[in-house]
Amino acid sequence: MSHLAFLSNRAYVFRGYLWSLDPGTAVEDGPGRWRSARIPLNAFISGPTAGGSMGPNITTPRAVYNTYWDQVCPPERRTHLRVNEIHEKHGIGKDSEGVEILNLWAKILSESQDPCIDVNDGHVFDYDTIGTSHILSVWPSLSQSPIVQRFAWSPLVLNAVARNVPALLPRSSHDPWNPASQPMPSISSSENSMLKGLVALHLRRGDYGYHCENMANYSVTFTSWNQFSHLPDRFTPPAGGGFGKTTPENLAIYLKHCWPDAEHVIQKLNEIRYSNGRGNLETIFILTNGDKIWLDDLKLQLSQDGWSNVVTSKDLRLTAGESEVDGAVDMQIAARAEVFIGNGFSSLTSNINMIRLAHHLPDSTIRFW
Repeated sequence: MSHLAFLSNRAYVFRGYLWSLDPGTAVEDGPGRWRSARIPLNAFISGPTAGGSMGPNITTPRAVYNTYWDQVCPPERRTHLRVNEIHEKHGIGKDSEGVEILNLWAKILSESQDPCIDVNDGHVFDYDTIGTSHILSVWPSLSQSPIVQRFAWSPLVLNAVARNVPALLPRSSHDPWNPASQPMPSISSSENSMLKGLVALHLRRGDYGYHCENMANYSVTFTSWNQFSHLPDRFTPPAGGGFGKTTPENLAIYLKHCWPDAEHVIQKLNEIRYSNGRGNLETIFILTNGDKIWLDDLKLQLSQDGWSNVVTSKDLRLTAGESEVDGAVDMQIAARAEVFIGNGFSSLTSNINMIRLAHHLPDSTIRFW
């Protein structure tokens, strides 16, 4: 939506991340783990979407926080554009291409003389767009936008990454990482900060077991930017599933791609380590919400398979503030890894791949289970 605001020459209104509508509460995120009910967006990211500069010679107004919007655009000044009504009026449906929707809304918003516009009653880009290949037509516009080109993580996230990078080096390394000489860049910076020899793995656990089964029941394919045909490891839903049910054979196929076990993880890593001249891969970072017993067993098996260093999300040294944005820390490490193996059904994997694609990293470094 911030890219749409840019195309429309309007200020995007952003808000913090809400774990709870009650600002006075903390939210339990796993046994004994608590998070603040509300976290400012600027704790996660910098750049145009969070109010940063779009660059020289760009006159589009900067994004503003929702509390400022409430002051300058009180309810009585707002023009409400209802998504469902506009889509019905203009014939937008589940088969509409993403760029068609983008251009329609950019035209409507840029031609309107109303200063305060509230887009509500539906999603401009719903699952029929984001969850299908229709979203890919937006990429040529989005990828060249300052929204993506000037995207950056917050100082809080970058400092956490900088402090933990030495733990991601091969055990044999004698060349300590110096954050002063090798800063972690924004999209527009050079690629010199790639973490050589590192493979990042996205292994979602927890409630994802139910989601994986549900995806099999409805013959779901990879999501968003994970769907590009030029990326390796394409996934085509097997026949025989859908409409809320599937076969045991189909479920097994889905679980291999969505919920890989240790055997499949090792197999995939060996496939990548010994292909495309990537024998220099030595270290693994696992983005995960898996439990400690499962992770310790997986780390042991990977070490026995010859990996010199295996680190998980739960091994990182984070301050209390950094722990609030640990998902962003994981994403930045994965975005800079030499190779990333993601979960094609996951929006987190898709967002990491958006960054890698915007960096023009080789397709061969973007893999899936």
